[in-house]
This record gives sequence, structure tokens and C-alpha cells, in this order.
Amino acid sequence: MTALRHQLLALLASVTPLIAVAQRPAATVPVWTGKPDLVLGKEDDEHETFSFVSGMAVLRDGRLVVADWKDHRVRVFSPSGQYQFDIGREGGGPGEFRQPCCMRVLDDGTLLVGDPQASRFNLYRVEASRAVSIGTIVTRGAARLDPLAPALSRLAVNRFAMLSSNDAGDCRREHEVQHMDSTGKPLTNVKIATPPEDSLDIYVSRMQFRGGRGCAYHNVAYGSRFLLALAPNGGFARAVSGRYDIEWRSADGKVRARLSKDPEPPAPLTSNERARQSQTIDDVRNAYKGPRRVVVPDGRPPIAALKFDELNRLWVVRSTPATSLRVADVYDASGRLLARATWPAELPLEGSSVVMSTALYIATTDTSDVRHITRIRFR
Repeated sequence: MTALRHQLLALLASVTPLIAVAQRPAATVPVWTGKPDLVLGKEDDEHETFSFVSGMAVLRDGRLVVADWKDHRVRVFSPSGQYQFDIGREGGGPGEFRQPCCMRVLDDGTLLVGDPQASRFNLYRVEASRAVSIGTIVTRGAARLDPLAPALSRLAVNRFAMLSSNDAGDCRREHEVQHMDSTGKPLTNVKIATPPEDSLDIYVSRMQFRGGRGCAYHNVAYGSRFLLALAPNGGFARAVSGRYDIEWRSADGKVRARLSKDPEPPAPLTSNERARQSQTIDDVRNAYKGPRRVVVPDGRPPIAALKFDELNRLWVVRSTPATSLRVADVYDASGRLLARATWPAELPLEGSSVVMSTALYIATTDTSDVRHITRIRFR
């Protein structure tokens, strides 16, 4: 990593005032050990065949709801993994969706299902044997629903927050938390500072495409990325994965904590991972038309993912060697290190995975290209 890169990462850390949070000594931090106790996903069962798991949510009674982007389905499973019924169907009418994704369960049990293609959220009351459509929130304004971000958070009875992104021009993305009322009317926006381009292993080219100009984004495998997570209470966390330095803000945008750790040696890549990284670097060097020099990461970045659970606790998933247990630092709502969670190495907590107070729900694909959902319980 170049000296300039370190300087830019340090600059990101100094954008907002530091709020010190007292942390426990590592030796006194409790360890939560997670083990799989449920696996869904079968090739010969239409209800357990998943094409692209784009969202998951856990209802208050423990049932699992799974959104499948490609199959245009939202399915409900019992706590023991039995298929129960579908919610809605493909379409544009009330309670229907084009591409269901990110979901959230509100305090009163209402299920929100995002539909980016329709720029809206569908609201359902999920009963014992069916789901009833009870409304729609159409997102309006310049910001758009990010299909890879968590769904809406409710700040008050008629006030919601949505993590969104929009095109700022010149191949730049802007992110914000958009506050809206229950009709989707924008109220206020909380802008999220974007990290310097050189702090990320993403290289952007301005390209001439058929029909006009556009942007091409070239990613280096296991490189540094911009991470965002939205909490159920509307707060959010942001970080550059190449540095353990997380900025945690409340729903109004005020800094509530800065979580930092001293740099550690990067987790090494396996030979297969190094080969994949080399291939992506070759692809980037062949395709990238910008002024930056392509940097080869030394190993895995310190942070793999950021997630919030339903208690508004922040899970900072750390990068670990391929054969080691997965590890997450769990911080309570005050920013204090509460525990260190571990679970099997083959189950990465990324993408549409869901974190609950005592369990994880993780979507993976095996070597036979079969999609699975695994529940991990912590004891």
C-alpha cells in the first residue's frame, strides 16, 4: 500500500470529530460461538430452489422471509425450515413486485419489501397462512432505492429513513439517508461523505458506449471498498474496508461514535484467491482508461462487512484467513465493544445476509452452484 494511500485513508478518518469510546481489554470480551442449525436449499424442490437471494427478514414469531430477485418470489418458511406460502406475485399492481429485494420488519410486525424497479416498498401484514397487502410507499425525489442496501427504517409513526444512492455526474456516486413520510414524500436528507477515490480499489473509466458516453467500474478482488449499513432506528455506519475506522452516526447525521483499531497484518490469500485477484488485476489494467496506477492489495482488507442487528447493535465483520473462523466485533448502541462472535469459515456474512440478536441467516452458493440459506445460532 502506497504512502499516498495511507494519507488518504487518514484524511477520511479526520473528516468528523472523534468521539472516544471506552473499550474492554481483549481478554475480557465475551466470545459468542455460532453453529449452523438449519440449512435450506434443494435442487429438486421448487420451494427450496433459490436463484438469487436478494433479501431476507425474520418475523417476530421466528419465521424466515426470503426474497428472490430472479424468480420474482417472496417465500415464508417456518422456524424449522418448512415452506409455508408465497407473499404477493410478479406484477405492478397492489401487493405485487417486479424485483423484490431488501426487507425490514417494523416494530408492529409489518413487513416492508423493497422493489427497486418500481421505486417503492410494499407493506404486508403476515398472518399464519397468508400475507395481506396493506399499502405502498413510493420513493420520490432525486435519490433512488439501492437494491443492495438494507430496506426502510422507521423513525416515528409517519417518518421513515432510506439508504439511497444517486448519480452525481462525472461517474461519481453520492449516498444519503433520505427521510420521508408514509406517502414517500421527501422530508430531509442526510448526506454521507464519500471517501476519496484513491482509498478504494475500484477504478472508474469514462467510456464511449453504443448510444452515448458512460462509466465503467473495474473492481479488484479482495480490494478496499466503501461500506455502508443502515440501522433499524435510522442510524448508519460507514467505513472504507481497507482500514478499521468506522464512523457511526445517528438518524439526524450527528456522529455518535468512532470505532478504530490499530493496523494489523492483512489476512493472507490462498493460492486460488491470489489467482483470482491476479486475473481481476489483469482485467482492470487492460480495461481501465484513467490516470490512477492499479495497486495490488497485500491481502484481505481489515473489514469484510458492516451489519446492524434488530437491537441496533453494530457487527463489524473482520477479514480472516480462509481456513479460520469468521469473526465479528459486536458493539452495543453506545459504541461499547459487547462481544466477539465467531462462526464457520465457509459462511461469509455479506450481501443479503441478516443479523439477529442470537442468529445469523447467510446465503451462499456451493460448488455445484446450488444456493443455500444457513441459520447460525449463538450460544
